[in-house]
Amino acid sequence: MNCLSRRLNGNVTVVLNRADYVHEMEVNLLDTNTYQRITRDSTKKLINDLRNTLVRRKNMDYIDNTLYRLNITDGNFARIYGLPKIHKPGNPFRVIVSAINSPRRFLSFFAQYHSW
Repeated sequence: MNCLSRRLNGNVTVVLNRADYVHEMEVNLLDTNTYQRITRDSTKKLINDLRNTLVRRKNMDYIDNTLYRLNITDGNFARIYGLPKIHKPGNPFRVIVSAINSPRRFLSFFAQYHSW
């Protein structure tokens, strides 16, 4: 079975063998210097901690309603995927960690636009 992937730079679509793609991503994820295996979903705790921080800061008038609206009720783990570097020998993957819709993304917005 094959899967499609877009090339990192440019408008090129690459057809990959699905088993090879999964194997390459598993090899990348087994790198314990870069990634750590987690045993439970800490998303709910992170959301609750963020919510409590926002409520405290709002009650103390440290933040306005715009920042307070970053209060989130749902979130997902960051997603990981690989894009092939077709210009390099062996076509290694560039591993991308996408934080879209993750609680940490909203937390980074909060930290970026509010100086303590």
